[in-house]
Amino acid sequence: MAGSAPLLKRLERSLALLRAAGEEPNLAAIRNSIPLAFIGLVSLLPFYLLSPGHGFRERFYAAFPAGFGVMSWALVVILAYALAKRLRTPRWSVVVVSLLCFWLALPRPPAEGWMAQLAQLGSSGLFLAMLVALVAANAQRIGQRCGGLAGAAVALAAVIAVFAGLFAAHLSLAVGFAHLMAPLAALGDSLPAVLFIVIVETVLWMAGIHGPALVAPVVTPVYLHLVQENGYALAHGIYPPHIVTIAFFAFVFPGGAGATIALPFQLLRGGIPRVRRVAAAALLPSLVNANEPLMFGLPVIANPALAVPFVITPVMLACVAYAAVALHLVAPTVLWLPSSVPTVIFAYFATGGDWRAVVLALVNIALAALIYLPFSRVYRRHLESPCESS
Repeated sequence: MAGSAPLLKRLERSLALLRAAGEEPNLAAIRNSIPLAFIGLVSLLPFYLLSPGHGFRERFYAAFPAGFGVMSWALVVILAYALAKRLRTPRWSVVVVSLLCFWLALPRPPAEGWMAQLAQLGSSGLFLAMLVALVAANAQRIGQRCGGLAGAAVALAAVIAVFAGLFAAHLSLAVGFAHLMAPLAALGDSLPAVLFIVIVETVLWMAGIHGPALVAPVVTPVYLHLVQENGYALAHGIYPPHIVTIAFFAFVFPGGAGATIALPFQLLRGGIPRVRRVAAAALLPSLVNANEPLMFGLPVIANPALAVPFVITPVMLACVAYAAVALHLVAPTVLWLPSSVPTVIFAYFATGGDWRAVVLALVNIALAALIYLPFSRVYRRHLESPCESS
């Protein structure tokens, strides 16, 4: 036991560092801002009305790239404001400078027409939005610490000068990020990449660390780019090229992190009133993929009885979903929807109306229930044992 003490201390230090990283102001601001920026996709309706073409599908998916462009502009404002707030530095100056730098870094030469310019930016604009907001907010914080308001003004002026210099040299960061997307997309559109993301997120959750907080800032723009390319291909009569997109993960996490959609139903039985109350409170949220009542109320986090299915279940579901799409048994995902949409409905619309996706979603939900069942029974028996009750 004495020999294991240093190992345990190192593990505790590592977990503490990961928890601190998850709450680091820059990462926390990105984590909270990206979901809010999805409001930009509301613009799909007017873009649909303005899009060329005759069929619904052709016009809808033609509007998608421009919708991502609006989302990128929204992310600049939301993230810049959130960063300045978390870094305790003046907010609107960061927002204005971020917007200016974002405009200076847009693709050159611009496409003809404002809608075409938004589509030209596409999902690569999310990386650009994060970059300019991070640079502006942190530069102002450093300048403010060194020289007060005057130092903050000098720091922001220096940021503008850098982006203006790139603009004068006809160097577009947006174009650079678009080129960067290709190798990142090739790496991300694979089963090993999916399994790596799933394992990292679930293992961190079991340690009490918000896994998506560390992973989402990097992977979300990449997988949004892939779903955009799939939608563009479908709109032009081409079979979507990518198996893994941001919408693909709906098949992997029905019910939320750990694919816990069946767990509250299984825990309604048993003699522990507290567990039944938590399970009952988690029923409806689980149907819209929100399992916080289970994660923190049961809790699932740091629960050794449920750790194995929490990690293994989404791994198995990822393999099943990947195989189904790779074998052309189910159409690839071509549309992103909010994660609060129930999995079965999400599956149908995200695949462009493929009824087989509904079958895949139901199969994965049933598989998740089968994997969790023996563990939930053991967990209930453990709670109902005399030793535990005493």
